[in-house]
Amino acid sequence: MANPSPSASNRGKRGRRPTKTAAAPAPLARPSAGPVPTAPGSQWCTLRVYAEADGPVAALVLVTHQRRGTEVWEMDLPYVLWQSMGTRAAAALVARFYRMRYPATVRQLGLRLVRSTIAAYLQLHTRECPHCF
Repeated sequence: MANPSPSASNRGKRGRRPTKTAAAPAPLARPSAGPVPTAPGSQWCTLRVYAEADGPVAALVLVTHQRRGTEVWEMDLPYVLWQSMGTRAAAALVARFYRMRYPATVRQLGLRLVRSTIAAYLQLHTRECPHCF
């Protein structure tokens, strides 16, 4: 009798290979604004945004960009302020402070991309943490 194939141990009860199913993304695995060229002939820049609960009264918003190494910028955003402004205005506020700290990065990526990425993750945080509001 021939040797079983190396993948035979991975097969299901009836000798069939298990079907592949799309796995749900991990809660912290979030998409980011993709690599965006900073200038012709220069390196790429990647923008990532995370919003997470930082106690019962504020969200910690982390904005990172990456060219040479990783720059991390963080801001505490009080939920009362966020709720009174709305998500879009809160994202504009966070983007404004981020632009004051990293004007060259915002210029390279574009303010609209930075603002919309921040808004998307603030909106995601409102769905993930409804008890925070």
